[in-house]
Amino acid sequence: MSFIVTWTLVSLFVILLITAAFHYLNGGIRATRVTPRVASAVKAHLSVIGAGIALMKAAGYIIAKWELVNSTNGYVPGAGYTDVHARMPGDDDSCSTSRSRRRDSARERAFARLVVAGGRGGPVGLRLLS
Repeated sequence: MSFIVTWTLVSLFVILLITAAFHYLNGGIRATRVTPRVASAVKAHLSVIGAGIALMKAAGYIIAKWELVNSTNGYVPGAGYTDVHARMPGDDDSCSTSRSRRRDSARERAFARLVVAGGRGGPVGLRLLS
């Protein structure tokens, strides 16, 4: 099962690179001195492929977690103490990282609003945070 996920992940990454190159050649992506200009349809197309890459990466973490049941890391076959208490929670954390990053960015936006509400970055905004 992990072979299929890895193969799909690599395929999607290669497809992303080839698609970006073709969009550049067709004029959907234009290189300028300041920032590259990208058509909205091209952004959507590349975003869908990127989302597929993210889903395959998450599926890989889930499958890796459950493949630890057949682990051969220790003296006996099967999940050992380290597999159950360190590797499985680590794989769970890897899957949930994107959720915590979204929460962090929401906190940063709330912090920016509070500082602006304080006026000139004054102490009112800082008092609201603590």
